[in-house]
Amino acid sequence: MDVSQFRELKSKVDRLILKNKGLKEKQAVIKKENQALKKSLENNRKLLNNTPVPALVIQDEKVIIANKAFLERAGCQEEDVLDKNYFDLFHPDYRDEAIRLHERRISGKSSPDHYETYLAVKTGTAFFCEILTKKIRYHGRRTFIINVIDLDKKIRREKKMIIAKKMEAIIDMASVLEQDCHYCFDMLDKQLSYIGRIEDSAGTRSTMILKEIEAVVNRFKLITGQLQRLSNLEYDPDKTVLFDLKKIVGDALSAVRSEYEKVCKSQGGKIHFNSFLRKLAPVKGHPDQISGVFQTIIANAIDTMSDGGEIYLTTEENSGFAYVYIQDNGRGIPDNAGKNIFEPFFTSKNGLAKGLDLSIAYAVIERHGGKIEAMSKEGSGSTFIVKLPLARRKELSNDRPTKNMIKDSHILIIAREGIVNNLLTRLFMSKGGIIINAGTVLEGLNLLRKKSFDLIITENNMSCPSLSNIIASLKKINGDLPVALVNTKKKINDYSRLMKMGVDLIIEMPLNLDTILFSVSEILSARGGY
Repeated sequence: MDVSQFRELKSKVDRLILKNKGLKEKQAVIKKENQALKKSLENNRKLLNNTPVPALVIQDEKVIIANKAFLERAGCQEEDVLDKNYFDLFHPDYRDEAIRLHERRISGKSSPDHYETYLAVKTGTAFFCEILTKKIRYHGRRTFIINVIDLDKKIRREKKMIIAKKMEAIIDMASVLEQDCHYCFDMLDKQLSYIGRIEDSAGTRSTMILKEIEAVVNRFKLITGQLQRLSNLEYDPDKTVLFDLKKIVGDALSAVRSEYEKVCKSQGGKIHFNSFLRKLAPVKGHPDQISGVFQTIIANAIDTMSDGGEIYLTTEENSGFAYVYIQDNGRGIPDNAGKNIFEPFFTSKNGLAKGLDLSIAYAVIERHGGKIEAMSKEGSGSTFIVKLPLARRKELSNDRPTKNMIKDSHILIIAREGIVNNLLTRLFMSKGGIIINAGTVLEGLNLLRKKSFDLIITENNMSCPSLSNIIASLKKINGDLPVALVNTKKKINDYSRLMKMGVDLIIEMPLNLDTILFSVSEILSARGGY
């Protein structure tokens, strides 16, 4: 190699070294930029995750980010939604409309960036919401940020205000009408008494007229009675007294049962009344009004059981409140009527004052600082929950621990659709539990093979050759997993036999929610890991 060749080669090497140095510097800059971008993306993810509004990030119709608020509202985990089709989150009745709007949006056609719809949560129920959509670029690709505004709570608040305003107007009207009705009733009653003393040659016709007038008078009595109840709804703190709610509930049950037995002796279907009334701290208010509430609810339950059935009344207290549960296995409330049963005049019962009884009950409980809620499914019975503040808290040295072990626990409920299933689902979700429902034993077993759970709850009337087969199948998949059994039958004679099968907890009917929460928390605490 001569000198010129050597110099040319050295020049090339120097250029390569210089170029390599420049590439290393660029690589360092890109690496630094990537780290900054990665940190920025992570901060953005954290920011989105800490946003109180439920939110999703959608790319190619797949969910790539779901923030904590959305997971909590939907009752699911990240693995339940990440990389899943976005439209699978919609209730089936609203899925096609959501797809149509999305297709218009990506094709550049006019499409609303916000609309109302229903999303299906993990438990199988749905919640009403507003979807707000914003198109962005994420990793250089078209992406959509979806905000989910929960409208259910807003609607409940608005409905509560509407009901309160309606009741105020009705009460004002009732106080005026009551006076006029009493005046008319007195006049009619006097004329009826006068007519009864007159001899009429046409005796048959006179008797018919008198019967028709008597019917009108009886109807008048009913109307004035309801008007009087309405006009006396005012909650006057100066006239309130301390009373025993347990006694009020018991007396209300006795009064309605006595009336039922007088009227319905000839009917084929018999209603069985079961009461589990625990001692409660005093409640302050108007005992007559509260008694009327429970008589209304019990009578309403009787009306739904023309072929007979069972009614359960349970009382308990928790966190400064008294709870009364009235459960029945009657016809239940139609799905399209359940949200409106406390609105004035909303029922299909006959009569001029139809639909006022439950509205009056709602108004009474609200004015006593409490709440009343109805849970029902058509054909599966109803549960009314009445919550009233105690006049004072009980100070018990042996009070049960209040630590909530249910929060973030994965609970599988294997039960048919109905009041028991709905009540337990809502109970555990209210405590932060992650609930998955299975309508059949086979569906429950498949879920158990795919997912990890902390507790299984099932019924003793599921479609299966025997209860022992159900328990054995569950334990075969995971022998350490605790199993709770809801006893929907009247009586279990051999508890030890069930325990030998592998049942860890037996939940008796009627459901005592406070006891259930305590027992389930104990099981989860004993299992460890929390």
